[in-house]
Amino acid sequence: MSRSLRIFLIAYAAAMIACTASLGKHIFSEVGGTWFLLGYATVSYLALALGYVFIKDRDRAPGGIALAAVFVAALSLPVALGLGFEPVKATPPLTLALLISVPYLACTGLLLHRLKWKQERQRGTAWQACILATLGVGGVLVLASLALKTTIDATGWNVIAFREKWITSGVNVATGIFGPEIPWLQPFYKPGGYLFYSLGLIATAVMLIRLLFSPMKWNRVRDSRLFRGCLLAINISCFWVLTDIFWGWHFDFSSLRVTAAIATVLWLVGPLFAILLVVPLAWKKNDLWRLQALLVLQVPVAAFNMAMIGMYWGTDGLDMPGLGLLIIGLLLESLACIEVLASRAQGRAIIQELQREDAAQTHSVAA
Repeated sequence: MSRSLRIFLIAYAAAMIACTASLGKHIFSEVGGTWFLLGYATVSYLALALGYVFIKDRDRAPGGIALAAVFVAALSLPVALGLGFEPVKATPPLTLALLISVPYLACTGLLLHRLKWKQERQRGTAWQACILATLGVGGVLVLASLALKTTIDATGWNVIAFREKWITSGVNVATGIFGPEIPWLQPFYKPGGYLFYSLGLIATAVMLIRLLFSPMKWNRVRDSRLFRGCLLAINISCFWVLTDIFWGWHFDFSSLRVTAAIATVLWLVGPLFAILLVVPLAWKKNDLWRLQALLVLQVPVAAFNMAMIGMYWGTDGLDMPGLGLLIIGLLLESLACIEVLASRAQGRAIIQELQREDAAQTHSVAA
């Protein structure tokens, strides 16, 4: 990770610490279980920030200790919530949370291991088919959110058609459940959900069409500029939705204006950080460290969303299956996208290495 992005991550972790610390005397009262949920994320991002600080080679993921802290915390989150860890009151089904969390963390660890390879390793036909099938399944789940309730009262189609609000446009950290609404913060929450949800839907639709025209043709799909653009857009959309739901309406800081302001900043700069990581992949084709960083930065907010996933199927009075399927679908797409982008980057690295060797041989012969 480059120095500027490391500074960005350290500042992000420091702001989250400030947000947690600002709860003060409210930590066990008005905000209920927020101290536990937010504390988990704070510890995770602090571990990642420290892990990157002590890495001299930017083309590496954080050290084993930092990653172990994040993965153990991520796995313990659904268990703690599922077992009714006090004072957390909202306890989605443990079985569903673990069924989603464990495979996701296992796949993330496998991808991080594969991203250590500087050159492309053999990807068998079965593996390639599995990745493309994962893209397809994730895409179907994302598009299914159009026909199901992604907010309390409306389907995804109604949200896209501007007939209803995106969930966090109406309920967010400054809405006013435990305290008065903070009006000057509300405009920040209006456009993001519509924009990135639409981006994810469009990119998913184009990706699925591209897959239908090139079924099982790994190299053709992988090297397509249109397809690569869709993969980048899907990763950005996924990170936004995960971060949006994390900050958007599981926390209420309306009685704590400073904390609400800090949370709003974190809400906005998290996806910005992901954009700074991902967009350069459009022309910097060998930056595997960008994919590593995106993967590990996604784990804390993804683990939170998976731990709470049972809420979207009627737990505690909520009924938003479309939002649950959207989260699962985007996560499936994101993991598969990272693998496809890694394959391209590693393949390009081999080509460039061969070109350098040919140039060196030509130079030596000419000399």
